[in-house]
Amino acid sequence: MNAVPGLNGATGVLAIGGVVVVMLVLTVLNIIAWVRILNKAGYSGWWVLVGFVPVINLIMFFVFAFVDWPVRRQLRQSR
Repeated sequence: MNAVPGLNGATGVLAIGGVVVVMLVLTVLNIIAWVRILNKAGYSGWWVLVGFVPVINLIMFFVFAFVDWPVRRQLRQSR
């Protein structure tokens, strides 16, 4: 008995493979977007790797949200 009605073995593998490819593409695009956001905020793009560490990613989210960004500090010093 098939888990998904109407899908035989080969079609099911292709469907799952297509979903995996789409998820990988979206994940890569998401990482690229976060790296660009971090760079524009004045942080290193390598901080995006913290997002893969449980609990630490939540802590860094709040740190980035409430700390004075390097770009804002630089702007304030240039005035």
